[in-house]
Amino acid sequence: MKVRFCSHLVVLSALCLSAVASAEIRKWTNKAGVAIDAEMTAVDITARTITIKKADGQSFTIPIDALSEADKAFAAAEWKKMQATPAAMPATPAAPGPASEVAGKPAPPRPPLTILPVKAFKAPGGADYIAKALKTRPRLIHAAAGWQYLKGLPATDPAASKMLANLKTAGEAVLAAPELTRIFGEQRGTSTPGSKALFRMACLGTLNFVDGDPRWKERGVRELTAITDPATFQNWYVDEPEVTADFLIAASLGYDYFKDGMTAKQVLEARTYMIEKGIDAPGTLRN
Repeated sequence: MKVRFCSHLVVLSALCLSAVASAEIRKWTNKAGVAIDAEMTAVDITARTITIKKADGQSFTIPIDALSEADKAFAAAEWKKMQATPAAMPATPAAPGPASEVAGKPAPPRPPLTILPVKAFKAPGGADYIAKALKTRPRLIHAAAGWQYLKGLPATDPAASKMLANLKTAGEAVLAAPELTRIFGEQRGTSTPGSKALFRMACLGTLNFVDGDPRWKERGVRELTAITDPATFQNWYVDEPEVTADFLIAASLGYDYFKDGMTAKQVLEARTYMIEKGIDAPGTLRN
């Protein structure tokens, strides 16, 4: 029977704690049949791993899903023992009480609730959404003002100048390579055709706006046309949703970046392909 740790650990999983205990030395076996004599010393709920320690003190961290079914069951039973032994758990500071208890003052009044009639509601435009988005990490979608800011940044910021130089090097490598074509067979690992398409489109699009060399847009149009051409890509790996999602994101970015460099026929074909092979593909949320 397959044992899933989350069914036993709802509360502790929410707190993202790592439990530590000492268990018996036993033989642990993974799905490949490799065995090792060790004791289980810790369970990391967030990472879904266990830590085991050999008699000589060597420790190993193993993904729970890599264990044999028997070892999963044993580990789950050991985890229950950990739950029943609070002393083995790391100390957790007490949660602070309400603001009035902490500060010794009444909590401030709630802000007034304003109800806006439907007829008076005006949906914000795309630029409004982007302007209000948190700027805590780089993003690939900008309003015109955002791209203009990035375009001028390398002239005043050495780090940005170095990043642009590195990006140009990556862009030149894309220009030297052929457009992506469909690779048949199961796609696994950190680099798939979908992730490659996403990298290429992000690289070419950013250089198009920040550097301005027309070669970036010309290649971007060709790249988008290639990945939305049914003769080149019969589908975006419909049996592998993660790869399909990467292709859809890549094509959506390219459509936004390079639409003004495409013919009406290319625009229609790209949009139709994205809907049929991406948004409406079997296995997506709409199907």
